[in-house]
Amino acid sequence: MAEGYQQFIDFDWSDVRWRSYLDGLYPPPNQRQLLKFKKKWYKKNVDPDFDDAYEVPTLGGGTTGGSGSDVGGCGSAKPSSAQPPPLPSTAFADGSRWAVMGKKATICAIAYVISLFMAVGSMAAVFSAYRALLLLVTSFILELLAKYGLKFKTDYLHFVLLDDVGVMPIMALTLLMPGLHPAIRVFALGPFFVTGVLSFAQICKNHIGLPLWIYEFFGPLASGTARYRLMQTRGHWEVAVGFVLILGVFTAPAAPFS
Repeated sequence: MAEGYQQFIDFDWSDVRWRSYLDGLYPPPNQRQLLKFKKKWYKKNVDPDFDDAYEVPTLGGGTTGGSGSDVGGCGSAKPSSAQPPPLPSTAFADGSRWAVMGKKATICAIAYVISLFMAVGSMAAVFSAYRALLLLVTSFILELLAKYGLKFKTDYLHFVLLDDVGVMPIMALTLLMPGLHPAIRVFALGPFFVTGVLSFAQICKNHIGLPLWIYEFFGPLASGTARYRLMQTRGHWEVAVGFVLILGVFTAPAAPFS
């Protein structure tokens, strides 16, 4: 059962049949509804043996889609405040939610084009790395607002911080402090640039309103293999940035001794 669900998650949701079906849904499904539509469509058009009622087990022994009475096999439901709600399904890690976000996705795509262009220019010493970093952080915040809105709840923080771009604005606080050497700031742009490319690729792969040539050019970067390699590169780069910042603190090109 889990193997079939994994195949469902790994399915290429840029498929023309799915995109055409999704485009015909009115009103467009929200994030929570989209997974149900994907399961039903997948069972009907791809794998007739797929169990669309299957849910991913949680750490507590229940399922991501079950009620409180399913957790741990108990008959009575526990209070909702005792445990935060389940985190977003891995089925949305492919960026398919961009397909139903319309103008929000377009605005985020434009923001990423501008910020990535500035980042490339700053690496070539044409633009300021400080401004490029600000633009990238602004793009990340726009993406988070487009996906999750703005709420003051514990589950909201769970969703935001587990997103690929969720921690990037927090990481940027160190790099935006005055006194940081320009060369260090340019080097530290790497993880932010990689994250921006990943998000832009997901928009290009799933946003129906974009031209086909954009999808064909950037879409492959949103595949599972490409995302894994880019996220691995981002992780290694972040470790290197950490060592550079620590070295910079004791040699004066970085705060607080700069």
